[in-house]
Amino acid sequence: MDWKLNILKEFYNGLPMNKAKIETNEHGFNFLTQLLVGGATLEYGELTLSGLLHKYKIVDIPNHRMDEFLKSHISKECNVCLYFDTRANNMFCFNMDNNHKTNNTIVIPEMDLAVRAIRNQLIELGCEPLIIASGRGYHVWCRFDVAIDNNLLYQFMLRVAAKTMATLHKKGYDYHKIKFNFYPDTRIYKVVSLRLFGSEHAKNKAFSYVFTPNQLLDEAASWEYFEAYIRNKIIPEDKFAEAYAAIMTSLKVFKGVPTLETDSLILRKISIDDIEFIYHHMKNEKVRKFFEKFWPKDREGIEEFVRGAIQRNENDQSAEWVIVLKREKKVVGRIWLEGLLSWCNAVNVGYSIDHNYWGLGVASEALNRVIQFGFDKMHLKRIEA
Repeated sequence: MDWKLNILKEFYNGLPMNKAKIETNEHGFNFLTQLLVGGATLEYGELTLSGLLHKYKIVDIPNHRMDEFLKSHISKECNVCLYFDTRANNMFCFNMDNNHKTNNTIVIPEMDLAVRAIRNQLIELGCEPLIIASGRGYHVWCRFDVAIDNNLLYQFMLRVAAKTMATLHKKGYDYHKIKFNFYPDTRIYKVVSLRLFGSEHAKNKAFSYVFTPNQLLDEAASWEYFEAYIRNKIIPEDKFAEAYAAIMTSLKVFKGVPTLETDSLILRKISIDDIEFIYHHMKNEKVRKFFEKFWPKDREGIEEFVRGAIQRNENDQSAEWVIVLKREKKVVGRIWLEGLLSWCNAVNVGYSIDHNYWGLGVASEALNRVIQFGFDKMHLKRIEA
């Protein structure tokens, strides 16, 4: 077991090792006492009656206790899920899932094509992935030799996923059947974690076998491949830089964030001066309840959120405005275009309005103007909510 423990720690050494989510069949006060021995703290527990695993988020984990959790993970007594760093990581992972959850064991044809397409695309970009089976989908990992800014990783993954869906579309498959989750996701990195290699799927109890172009390896061969990947396939920083430049050049939808106007509104690109409004806006429970999963909670996180939005605008990665009332010269909300399916010129739109201005037509007026801009100036073919 020691060599498995060592290579797990080596592969995931860039992730915070002082917190984890533990998935297990165990529950009860005696179990919690045992779980928290050695000084760890329970942040929350999530129990289920549906036959799935119970989940416990543990923080302030001492090093020796994390080793014990990882050993239990290897021996299949529990699953260990780790969280990503909030700023930069030396790895990313696509969690590819079947969007039509009719069966927890069957890999649908769209998934089979998608995982092969994403593998080929990453290899062409110089970033050979480690692909691990997960229920009806796959975890597609890339590991780097240094930590890379989360915004760069997210924008890279977004475009790789878009090109993968383009492959499905061009071959006549329904890309809506595939769902991509990104790790790290700059919007929700504080609330989501991901199971490590060596886990068993919560529903079908299948081991996380390594997937190669030719076959799904057995458990012993999967561990051997996992170790070989660490020794031979870690991606240098300069290779990622080349890959990032290549895919950003090939997929570009956003080109500047101009000021837009309506009869009563000015939509201007978000700036550092908007931090105070956005902080109070995101702390307002009447608004926040619609965005709880995506918005940071503390001031530091919200300030980082604003800086990230500014950076995305400057890098032509999104278009994010604040909504200003002309007469009062007051900021009353946000509106944004993000994401992309550049092969069919489609993006997502979202907005949030100060609750004091609900029902006054602010959202509709801003939305109509942004949609007009998207179709007339960005030449989009589809805008999705």
